[in-house]
Amino acid sequence: MKIFYSFLFAMIGSYVNAQTLIQADLPFEGLVWTSGVDTNFTDHVPAGGASQNWDFSGLQYSFVDTSGFQNAAGTPYASLFPNANLAAHKISTDEWSYFNNSSSGFYVNGYVSPVLAVVIQPQQMYAPVPFSYGDMNTNISRVVIDTVYLGYNARVHLNFHADFHADGYGALITPTATYPTTLRIRETMLETDSLMIDFLGNGNYTFFGSRESQKNYFRWYQHGETANYILGIDADSLGNFATHSDYLMQWVVLGTNEIKHADLISAYPVPASTELLIRMPAKTSYSASTVIEIFDQMGKRILAQTSQPGDLYFRIDVSGYSSGIYFYSLRSDGNPISGKFSVIH
Repeated sequence: MKIFYSFLFAMIGSYVNAQTLIQADLPFEGLVWTSGVDTNFTDHVPAGGASQNWDFSGLQYSFVDTSGFQNAAGTPYASLFPNANLAAHKISTDEWSYFNNSSSGFYVNGYVSPVLAVVIQPQQMYAPVPFSYGDMNTNISRVVIDTVYLGYNARVHLNFHADFHADGYGALITPTATYPTTLRIRETMLETDSLMIDFLGNGNYTFFGSRESQKNYFRWYQHGETANYILGIDADSLGNFATHSDYLMQWVVLGTNEIKHADLISAYPVPASTELLIRMPAKTSYSASTVIEIFDQMGKRILAQTSQPGDLYFRIDVSGYSSGIYFYSLRSDGNPISGKFSVIH
């Protein structure tokens, strides 16, 4: 089992330090980004090494995905993840994911869906710090899941052995930009899954079987900006051929209140190109008419629209909007909610 997340990093500014990740470069509260996800990318993974020129300008995207971080404190399942200091909420599936930004790296602590809670202990490393070109690091993580198999109580042990290697640096081209200096980190993940069964129902588990699998993950980072996770490639067991990719399209930094408001309403697709649909929950505060206002980056109001009582959706035609970031404000019964969305053509 591999939990897929794409995280954004900012790297320090000199040429030498551009090849080094430190704790200050790790994701932070309020960071939100949009990625293009290409699930059909199956090309050969290019070589690492010094002063490379990686060209991924031909990447497509099957869909776009928006992710972001908020403070883990006060979120619904924070007590399950005492080491977590960041959390992310996926509204469409009501899943919460938890992370730890520490002096040794960025870690995945686990996630909770409506049907399953997964606690990773020891926690699973996503990126080690400090980490420079040529460095290597190893992380061991584990998940234990109680379930039922063939009518018996069962316990699944997922054990992960991850080796990290900063194996290259150089220029990188994606469909959205050219990055003159990037650092590539390769992660080789060996997963061993073991099944234990309580045949007698007395709490004693007997080993039933196991299996192993291996995958490789290549991630590129660049210094100098706020959001600098640029590209991720999932590859086969030998790291030769890609099976999946995601690349940075754009990013924004939201305030704490905006992150929390994002759990109350949803705007999609993100980014939008022709139509934006803003969905509101059926709550008492929206029983009256709701007014939406949209502003461009200069603060100019470009739309004001009023819903009817009981409406749960705003449909906004954005086909004539220029590509970029926009702000919205919703007002109903004196309770304002604000946020941001993006448009890409």
